[in-house]
Amino acid sequence: MKRRILLLVLIFFLVSKTNAQIRDSSINKNKVNADLLFKKANKAKTGGIILLLTGAAITTTGLIVSKNNSLSGAAIEIIGVATALLSVPAFIGSAHYKKKAGISFKYEPLSEILKSKASLISVSINIKFK
Repeated sequence: MKRRILLLVLIFFLVSKTNAQIRDSSINKNKVNADLLFKKANKAKTGGIILLLTGAAITTTGLIVSKNNSLSGAAIEIIGVATALLSVPAFIGSAHYKKKAGISFKYEPLSEILKSKASLISVSINIKFK
């Protein structure tokens, strides 16, 4: 009898917890907020730069330490290289968010238009019609 009551109480709590997430139907899921995506892109890019520079600093420290103690220096170098490699997904995510926002900045050569070797910053906007 105790087992049945315990089982019923357990089932009751499991059922009540699985329906805890409520979806808001007022949010338009197809709408892309370009400002939010640019903020995400900038944060991902900043994170990637921080990881890359930290990995380079740790690797340099490992190279310096390896002159005195080769085993610990090699371990520090491996940690530095791994940290630098972790920056790659952050840069990929940044490019993904920037592409999803639909606006990109490029350096366009003016040699064909003005017959000079100057360059110009241009803004490219992609508008998708569905």
